[in-house]
Amino acid sequence: MSWQMGRFCSAATTDGVEGVKNFILDTVRQAGSNPCPPIVLGVGIGGSFDKCVCEYITDKIGNRSDLELRRVFITHSGVSEETVQKAVETVQKLQPFEEICVTRAGCTVSSHCGPGTIGVLYGNTLIQTDNTTPENYEVQKFMRQMVDAGCEYCVMEVSSQALAQGRCIGLEFSAAVFTNLTQDHLDYHGTMENYANAKAKLFSQCKCAVLNKDDSRFDFMKNAVLSGDIIGYSKKDNRADYFADNIHLGKAECEYILYTKGKTYNVRIDIPGEFTVYNSLAAISCCSALGIDTVKCVKALAETGGVPGRAEVLKTDTPYTIIIDYAHSPDAIENILSSVRQFAKGRVIALFGCGGDRDKTKRPLMAQKAAENADYLIITSDNPRTENPDEIIEDIIPGINGKGTSCAIISDRTQAIDYAIKNAREGDVIVLCGKGHETYQIIGDEKIHYDEREIVKRILDKHK
Repeated sequence: MSWQMGRFCSAATTDGVEGVKNFILDTVRQAGSNPCPPIVLGVGIGGSFDKCVCEYITDKIGNRSDLELRRVFITHSGVSEETVQKAVETVQKLQPFEEICVTRAGCTVSSHCGPGTIGVLYGNTLIQTDNTTPENYEVQKFMRQMVDAGCEYCVMEVSSQALAQGRCIGLEFSAAVFTNLTQDHLDYHGTMENYANAKAKLFSQCKCAVLNKDDSRFDFMKNAVLSGDIIGYSKKDNRADYFADNIHLGKAECEYILYTKGKTYNVRIDIPGEFTVYNSLAAISCCSALGIDTVKCVKALAETGGVPGRAEVLKTDTPYTIIIDYAHSPDAIENILSSVRQFAKGRVIALFGCGGDRDKTKRPLMAQKAAENADYLIITSDNPRTENPDEIIEDIIPGINGKGTSCAIISDRTQAIDYAIKNAREGDVIVLCGKGHETYQIIGDEKIHYDEREIVKRILDKHK
């Protein structure tokens, strides 16, 4: 994953923001008997309207002879009239429009935030969005709202798909963080090389790159940085700018000594797992690079509770432990299960499935990592979408062949959880992989409410 932090300033929503939105809503409305439905083009701007922005719009929209653009909405974050006029002139050169509507971000535009579990959070306001990284004009709108609410910093996760689709073109980040690159999203990117290239785009748009030196793609990401500082963090290389040593991993926490700039700090976070060491190193490195005192960073981490759906230990009052984790890739499966292995007194029981209509090549790889790091497997469903759950499981099975790890196959996820609980022994740790923070299950085209915390409670109440 990659995530970024940018500081707000008074001149624009974020330092040097030059956002452009290139989104198309097909079938927005029908135009009588016109066989080609009118298309709405949305453009979000902030800061200066750079030449590359004009070229991008022309390339993505202006040369699309198969589209009949009728209306355009331009949203902005409080930039000058001159900048807005340049945007209007650029768009007018593409095709004739029936209407051009200019609005300031934060006002009502031809868009809405749909339902979802990942959203925009500031203060006590939570706005649900469909995508990890919203469309560019939405980002401008949300940032305007954050500035009006008094926020100084914005931390956002920028997905590889958003980078590949140009949703963040023109944005300049004060700092960008690279944690790792492992197989995922190949249903979209096709190859790991494409996936890496998409992520690398981020580091051509930042003032400071914070990179994991322990990842094999460190040099690749480093070479993508066009200008600005490069900061490395590590738990293996003591020459890194931020180095973690004397690491202790507990059942519900991790501790280590941080070495940086000739000083040492005792770090403790109430989230278990080796991945927490890396994530906290990334957070400290990034915040320190932005001028936040390291002592304050360490203190804040110590006061931070667990993250919902990430190595989340459920309060069950049972002789065994139940953990919910979002792990849905081979690397994530390995990380959570190997972390649990370090404190489990009994067996490590892994319950997992693979999402439908997604990268099929990772299914046996997930099974392989699960078999290598758990004592018992329960293979089930996880958002099968339009695929047959049993056929997904058939794709999973080859990954456990020859591993010698016992397993049960129960396609109904609730029944699978019930089975895990009924067969758990004292000291065992049950890891429910895949759902994490999600509170739904997607079956066919229907999104059904499904919160594993509620499911576990109901099953435990039933067995009392």
